[in-house]
Amino acid sequence: MAFAPARSMPKCSAAYTGDVAGSDALEGLVRFYHRRLVAPAYALCENRSDAEDIVADAYVRTWPRLVRGQVYDPAAYLRRAVVNDTASWRRHRFVVRREELRRRVNPAPDIAEDQVAGQDEL
Repeated sequence: MAFAPARSMPKCSAAYTGDVAGSDALEGLVRFYHRRLVAPAYALCENRSDAEDIVADAYVRTWPRLVRGQVYDPAAYLRRAVVNDTASWRRHRFVVRREELRRRVNPAPDIAEDQVAGQDEL
């Protein structure tokens, strides 16, 4: 499927070869969509720095498909990538926080065994 830019989005359909034209296309893409992508990421993760990181990762992951012309609507494709990455970030953050809480509430098994052994001696 040929690349069809949404609205007046800068064209990036030429294969990326690492030249200046490829980096100019990426710069134009970022300039055009960045604010539109950071807003929903920020709304979902409530942290500006994390939202910026999520959007940057989405650019990196989607750029190869964009330059090969495999994306019909870059705005929708990037937005979906950002929402998916934000959902993954939230799941990961939940698991990390749950594990930290579990470790605070339940001491490590070695400590608990030492405490029980000490109580038996009393």
